[in-house]
Amino acid sequence: MSSFAALYSFGPRGTEGALMLRAARAFSRSVIAAFAIVACTSLVAPAWSAPSSDATKTGASNGRRKTSGRGASAGADRDAKRTDEKKKKVDLDKLEVLSRFSTKFKCCEPRTKNIQRIAKMMDGIVVEPGQSFSVNHFVGARTEDKGFVAAPSILDLEYTETIGGGISQFATTLYNALYDAGFPILDHKPHSHYISRYPDGVEATLSWPAPDLVFKNDSEAPLVIKTNFARDRVTVKLYGRTPGRKVERKRPVLLERKAPPTEFVADRSVSPRKQKVERAGSPRKSVQVTRIVENPGGKRRVDEDVVVYLATKRVVRVHPCRLPKGHKEYTGESCSSKKKSSKSTTADGAKSKSKANPVDPP
Repeated sequence: MSSFAALYSFGPRGTEGALMLRAARAFSRSVIAAFAIVACTSLVAPAWSAPSSDATKTGASNGRRKTSGRGASAGADRDAKRTDEKKKKVDLDKLEVLSRFSTKFKCCEPRTKNIQRIAKMMDGIVVEPGQSFSVNHFVGARTEDKGFVAAPSILDLEYTETIGGGISQFATTLYNALYDAGFPILDHKPHSHYISRYPDGVEATLSWPAPDLVFKNDSEAPLVIKTNFARDRVTVKLYGRTPGRKVERKRPVLLERKAPPTEFVADRSVSPRKQKVERAGSPRKSVQVTRIVENPGGKRRVDEDVVVYLATKRVVRVHPCRLPKGHKEYTGESCSSKKKSSKSTTADGAKSKSKANPVDPP
């Protein structure tokens, strides 16, 4: 028995949609009405605000990257528009599982709700052949009305509470599924610093209105995005047809690695013999990642990125006597307790002194 899924369908058809879209752009530079042609009927989908030049700068704190061989651009064609009014039945039995990717997270944290929420919103998307898709333009601004909650997100290399924090993990999961299936990535940005739970250099961050994740269905069949999640993981599975396509993900090449700087914080509650790592920090590193996509007819595409991760400081709490010279709170205080002249006598009458064990600096 064939299995059918009710799915969102994307991709304007014919010249009518193109003319309507151009008219909307002429009306306003900042607000664009998304038009879709479904079953020869024109429908106006929810409007979205195009990122302004100032808004785009919100992604400046994310990792820098150099690209070659794929022409990624923030101004790429983004003609896949949301059409909640119409759904399309797609016979998944006539398609193949092109790729799947999963990432894990800690259960029951606020960010978990956001990951699960965006996964549910993205479940059932259909991107038609030749069309592109923008995650931001589909999901829109993350708000409490849409079911998102406050959770930590990265801003200027620091974590801060924002509505929708954590959804970059879904973006990374989707990005890896697209990467393994060989679909062109038109716009994406990696995180500003290295996160160990993600593949080196093959990950994506997401914020509103930028950075975005934009990709294109360059196949001749519909691309179907299916998602599912559990208490501690999220999975993206892609359905479609790319006969004869071969995708090779090269092992990342480490180009540079530097240990993170350490910041010592004075804390008298910490024993002079111990230290408490408050934040592990992350190293500065740069990696080169390469994907080779071979299509029938000898068409070969090499996507090569150099991703630079900025270092984040390691924060360590120590007793004030352990602060290094030059620290703003350094006093030169000794960690050795004052010796008392008390002596103890052994069973045979011999006198002995107790000696303190040496303590290595943190």
